[in-house]
Formats: sequence, structure tokens, C-alpha cells
Amino acid sequence: MKKTFALLNFFYTAAFSPNWACGVTFLFFSALAGICRADVDTGLDIRGRAYNSSNPAYTTDEASRNFFDQRTRFYLKGDLKENINCEMTIQNTGLWGQENNDKLFFERTNIKAEEFFSLPASVILGKQGCKIGEGLLVNDENTGLSGIKIDSRLPLGFNASAAAFKLIETSSETFSGGERDNDVYFATLGRKIFGGEFAVAYFTDVNKTSSTATQQTLIDIRYESAVSGELKWSWEFAKSIGDKKGLDTSALIVRVKAFGNIAKLGKGNAFLVYAKGKEGFKPSTSHIAEYEETGEYYMKNRESGRSNSIENLQLMGAGAKARTKFIPVDIFFNYFDYGLAAADLAGKTKLGRETDYGLLYSYTDNLKFRFVYSIFSPGEAMIENGKKNEQILFETNLFF
Repeated sequence: MKKTFALLNFFYTAAFSPNWACGVTFLFFSALAGICRADVDTGLDIRGRAYNSSNPAYTTDEASRNFFDQRTRFYLKGDLKENINCEMTIQNTGLWGQENNDKLFFERTNIKAEEFFSLPASVILGKQGCKIGEGLLVNDENTGLSGIKIDSRLPLGFNASAAAFKLIETSSETFSGGERDNDVYFATLGRKIFGGEFAVAYFTDVNKTSSTATQQTLIDIRYESAVSGELKWSWEFAKSIGDKKGLDTSALIVRVKAFGNIAKLGKGNAFLVYAKGKEGFKPSTSHIAEYEETGEYYMKNRESGRSNSIENLQLMGAGAKARTKFIPVDIFFNYFDYGLAAADLAGKTKLGRETDYGLLYSYTDNLKFRFVYSIFSPGEAMIENGKKNEQILFETNLFF
């Protein structure tokens, strides 16, 4: 799409935004970019998901959950001058048919300076996506974290990152324990070794949102191999280095993926995944990354939501995906077994099993469709009367 038309669409979106402040901000930055004669790209992507599931664990009025959610994202990206880039994204999410459910927020508002002061480093300031490894420690790629992040290339082939983010800041509201905020700091050091990538991360989460301040510090070690003989694997281990009164605060995830021809369908891949988070592993920003290989139903509908989703969880899964030879359609099948890392008070550990069947169709490079049918069978550790739950997911992505 031509940039002129995209820019007109951008102005229209900003002007009629339900949140006038977001609209005014978009107009201001687009005008500023025009004055600076920046190379600006604007766009839009839309995602819709239709859910149809029944969960007897809920009360009568919530037993049947049928709804359609949507996400619309407007973005602006521009090169202000050499090695200086800006990014701004507004996201709107909500459920159709439910009042007071729409959310409109800034997903990205940042400026990136590459080769900062002629050094082999880049600096990103503002609200940005952030993830460490598989996402066991920090994974906020969707909503973004506010702060500063520095990426640099070091001698002897090393690379390093350092970041400081503030999740909550309400300085006017104070408790005896200090300001009402939540800060995250981390530093990573990595290097290519044996053809793969090895990295170590130091992570600190300081939470002062209650009257008693808490601090959680963890070390994360990760290795991801290169593709060798059509096989790639990775593992990540995280461990708290603070006093948790005897609780095991470790988490482990191992993933193996194979590439090649699958049956008569054509090129594809197959995977095996194992993850285990002990009962004490729950920093406030921690959750598994939203991979397809972790389950479409259970991992997105767990009681605690996305936050801390690997706490006291053992996951084993396998699946395969292949592209058909005659039309641009990917077919995939996944199977997962979920359990508690530490048994509940009744000594039960089985959470349930899930099977996902899906299709991915690329109509063009800009328009893609995704359909998934999931079946979840609760285990003995879940109060669901042994009944199955079904979910139908339909997703479209439109890019300009």
C-alpha cells in the first residue's frame, strides 16, 4: 500500500479514536515526523477470536462461555535521521457484547538510537517489548514495559543487554514501606559457542506496591543450538538466589524441533517440549511465552491467567506442522499433558490433557487466517467433574 494512502488512513484513525488523547498524540507525532521529513510507515492489523467453550468448574451463569474478542493495532514507525528510529503503537482490545470491556492503550512509544555515540551499542528509551529467553523471567511482548534498554556488542564475540523498567508508578500514594511501584532490572551476557547461542541473565524484581516491600532475584541460564542435521534444541534453567524459606524456586524448559518432510504433506517440523516450574517460582512478571507449542486452551485459561503460568506446573507436549504441496495451507496437530509439579493437599497431580487441531492459510502476504479446534479433558486435580471442554478459535491478521 502506498505510504500516502496509509498516512491518510492513519490520520483518520487518530482523529476518530475513542480516546481523544491517543488520537491527539498520534496526530502530533505524525505532524512532527512530517516536519522532520522522516521516512514514516503506518499500518493496521486486525485479529479476531471466536471462543465456544463449556467449563463446569464455573458457576451456573458462567458455565457456558461463548464470546468473540478482537484486537486492533495501529502503528507508526519512522526513521527520524541516520541511526535514529521512533515507534508508536496504539492497541484496542475487547469482547463483543460486553460493556466496559474495551481497552485502549499505548503498546509502544519509544525512540531507538543505534551506534550510540559511535559505540557498538543501541539504546531504546520508552515503552517497548521485552523478553528474556523463552520468557520465563520477563515476557511482555504484547503490552510493553516502560523504561530503558541497552544492547551492545563486546570484544571476543560477546553481546550484552541491560535494562531498567518501571511497571507501576504512583508516587502520590505511599505506604510505610515506601512508594507504590514495581521495578524490574536485568542484565544479560551471551556468546556464540559450539555453533549455538549461550546466555546468562541476572534478574531483579523489586515490588513496593504493598506496605511490605519484596525483592526477588534470579539467575537464568539458556542455550539454543544451531540447526544441525535438521535438528534444533534449546534449554533454559532459572533459579532464585534469594531466601525463600525452603521453597524450590527453579524452573526448567527444554525444547527440541526437527525439520524436514512429514509424510506426504511436504516440508514441515515436529517438536517436543518439557517445562517444569516449582511451586515457589513466581516473580510478578514471569510467565511462559505465548508459543503455539504450549497449548491453545489450558495455558490461556489457567486460573492465574498469563501471569506466573509456569508456577507449580509440569508440561509435556508434542506436535507437528506441515505445508501442503498444492495450496499455501499449514496443517498442525498438538498434544499436551499438564500436571502439578507439587501435589495438592489431596495428593493429586493430574491437571488434564489437551489436543489441538489447526489450519493456517495465507491468502496473500498481507492477509492470513488461522483456525484451531481444541479439546481439553480435565484431570483429577481439577474440579471439573471429568467433563471435556471444547474451544474453537478463528483468527485473522491483516497487515498493510
